[in-house]
Order: sequence, then C-alpha cells, then structure tokens
Amino acid sequence: MIDLSRTASALAGASYLAPLWLSIQKFDGKRYNYTLRPELTWYSLTQGNGLYSVQILEPVSATQGKLLESKTLTLNLLDPNIVYLQSCVNIPWDRDMPCVRWSRGKTPRQIWEWMVDNCRYDDEQAADIIAKGKHFDYQPDITRVWDKHMGICFDMTALYNSLLRSVGVKAKMVHGPSKYSGYHCWSKVLIDGQWYLADIVRDIFDRQHLAGWIACKRYMTPRNEGEYTEYFVY
Repeated sequence: MIDLSRTASALAGASYLAPLWLSIQKFDGKRYNYTLRPELTWYSLTQGNGLYSVQILEPVSATQGKLLESKTLTLNLLDPNIVYLQSCVNIPWDRDMPCVRWSRGKTPRQIWEWMVDNCRYDDEQAADIIAKGKHFDYQPDITRVWDKHMGICFDMTALYNSLLRSVGVKAKMVHGPSKYSGYHCWSKVLIDGQWYLADIVRDIFDRQHLAGWIACKRYMTPRNEGEYTEYFVY
C-alpha cells in the first residue's frame, strides 16, 4: 500500500506484508530503492519540487521486479528543505525517545560535543555487517545506538541528524564514497542559510585517535568536499 497523505512534509509512505521493493524516482532525477517493511514507513522525497513516481515491486531476480502498485505525485512546496526536519526510514526519531528528550534545549554545538566525547565507532559491528552481506538493507536503531554509544557510520550519522532535526535544525544524511572509508555516510547541516558538510564519524574517530585533540577548537571542522562524492541524500 502506498500512502501519499504526508507529501506536504515531502514524505511518501508504504507498507506490505510480503518481501517487496519500493522504488521512488523523480522524473528528471535519481531512483531510490528500498526493501519494504510490513509496518507503514515513511520515505523522504529529497530531490526538490517536481514529479515523482512511487512504485511497489515484487522481486523476480536480483535486479528486476514485477510492478504491483504505482502512483505519481507532484511536489510543489514553498520550502522543499522541510524534508530535512522529518523522521523517515533512515533517520527514525520521535519525541518520546530518550535521546530526543535529552536534546531538548540543546544547541547544535552541545549535541556535537556530546557525540564526539561519548560515542565510538564499532569496528566489530561493521565487520559483521559486511561479512553477512547486510549492508544493503541495514537500517539504524537510534535507541540502540544511544544506549550503547557505539555504531557504524550510518548509525552515528542517523543519531546526529535525528538530534539536530529534533531541535529544528535541518540536516541531510548523505551516502557515497569518501577518501576516508570507501562507501560512507555523513551530514550536511543548514546554518544561516548555507549547507555545511559535517562528518560526525570522522570527528569521533579523530577524537579517539589524535593526540592533543581539543573539542572546543574542532567544532564543525571544515571538510574538503572534494574528498566526498554524493550518491544519495535522505
């Protein structure tokens, strides 16, 4: 079932009981593919205003699907960036989560400092996901990451973006290759009308491994955008 009741927030919803795929494509843009969940889940429309196709497909091979349901929608929002405040499949947060309750009244800098001081990259989890071939369908569990203070790049970026969005700061999650770690996940944060690349995972790594690293001097460390290649935005 495709649900288009929240397009004013630049979201499309879908659910299905069988193991099916969801495909979202802007007619002059990229195609985003997902594995559907049985519960109604919301997917972000991040390619701006325009005409989108939303389809549910039944897999018939590793790369081909049989069309089961299709809808089109036209996004025409005064602020298409409103999508970067929403909870969605890759950045699933709500007001009752302990981490979101903690973030109330916090500034973006306080959120960043807490993460770099308290979170760590989970090398064992990363190796396990790759070994079991789970990296294509992996979805972060924000509460688990908050409780453990550990996770992979997808987890850390999802938590960071969730906390920023919960305090009204627009934040993109970006996937693609980077100089640092092959296929990677990072953020872009809207501050004073300008998007800044923020790699919370790299900041956490530097905090762990660089001698003399001082958080107060490294907030929003400028990153060379040429070292990151943007494939998908959520």
